[in-house]
Amino acid sequence: MKNHSITVRINETNYSQLKNLAESMERSKSFIMEDALINYMEVNAWQINHIKKALAEADDPNTPRYTQEEIERDALA
Repeated sequence: MKNHSITVRINETNYSQLKNLAESMERSKSFIMEDALINYMEVNAWQINHIKKALAEADDPNTPRYTQEEIERDALA
């Protein structure tokens, strides 16, 4: 797989944390940044997919509807 380069501007505190983490893990800053980016994209993709599913379910006329009173009653049961 071909690698691509990107430029990211970060403040001094984040850069220092990145540098220290990379040194302590004996990894490059690029490795740490790519790993963080992968994790960020996975978490957000998961969240977006679940939001879309929930919205589709809410829009489905066959989805059961409950009143606030029914929800509260069931929560106490």
